[in-house]
Amino acid sequence: MSREAKLLGRLAAGSVIAFAALLGLALLTTGAWLPTARSHDGEGTGGAAPGIAAGLAPGMVPAAYEELIVRAGNACPTLSPPLLAAVIQTESGFNPNARSSAGAQGIAQFMPGTWATHGKDANRDGRADVWDPADAIPSAAGYLCTLAGDLEEIPGDPVNVMLAGYNAGPGAVLQAGGVPDFTETRTYVRRIRELEKHFAAGHAVPGRTGYTRPVDAAVSTGYRAAGGQWASGFHTGIDFAAPQGTRVVAAGGGTVVMAGYGVDGDPYGNTVVIRHPDGYYTQYAHLSAITVRHGQQVAAGAPIGAVGTSGTRSSGPHLHFEVRTEPGYGSDVDPVAFLRSRGVIL
Repeated sequence: MSREAKLLGRLAAGSVIAFAALLGLALLTTGAWLPTARSHDGEGTGGAAPGIAAGLAPGMVPAAYEELIVRAGNACPTLSPPLLAAVIQTESGFNPNARSSAGAQGIAQFMPGTWATHGKDANRDGRADVWDPADAIPSAAGYLCTLAGDLEEIPGDPVNVMLAGYNAGPGAVLQAGGVPDFTETRTYVRRIRELEKHFAAGHAVPGRTGYTRPVDAAVSTGYRAAGGQWASGFHTGIDFAAPQGTRVVAAGGGTVVMAGYGVDGDPYGNTVVIRHPDGYYTQYAHLSAITVRHGQQVAAGAPIGAVGTSGTRSSGPHLHFEVRTEPGYGSDVDPVAFLRSRGVIL
């Protein structure tokens, strides 16, 4: 029996899957994918990615979902908690009420037909509810593992093949003999593998002076760059272009003095400001998530949020980072010089 015949036989076990095998994209689980990271000025093998610890970094996902993701993320060898967190972030940004224009529903963005076959009553309350993360997150993990098994004979990285099946449907992967040559699907797979690294534990290590880079990305817009997009006519910090959801950490130890949307002005969106023992303040803006609160003590390298594009002055995912002599706007100093003087390589 040919490889294709074997796979078609397995896919035919569920009517929805069989339909996907015939129509390719009929089981598209989400129409939403994250665009290539840019700043607001316009700028292997299977299993976990090499060098990634299997553990989920603390504070990187909403606390209500952390245990669900850790438990479900170990469902099969091609899945891990950081990988599952990256899938959920990409699908819905951890929004349990998300609904796409294509009809995908809930935190894991299941299409109704796929949910009918693969949705589980994981919390055993008598109902499989696509809008309940306690059902949807384990169901997403189960479906990903089912896809990995159904597509195990497809050549290529089995994790990438599995993710492509979740996005484009197993029929499309079968027809292509690998990850389909769809821009959306290839972007989806690449973005999740990138995010997987940032959800993994052991990511940020403070340097010899107790300071570290606030995000694992390169500087994309420099300090005091001129332009009309800034109210002052120039850039008061530096930008790090990075994918949505990339982990942001405290550049140095200190006390959180601001945390929330608009606390430092609407243009900055979700913002954290930290006061450091040396009298300086660091600001982290346009975040998609904040995982610290006002008054909290944080160590250098501790997760404080995630890269986003919130606020009225942002047009793409990036971290806006400032160093100040006072907590509020207008007391900025050069962040690059500040970090480099403390042994941080940028």
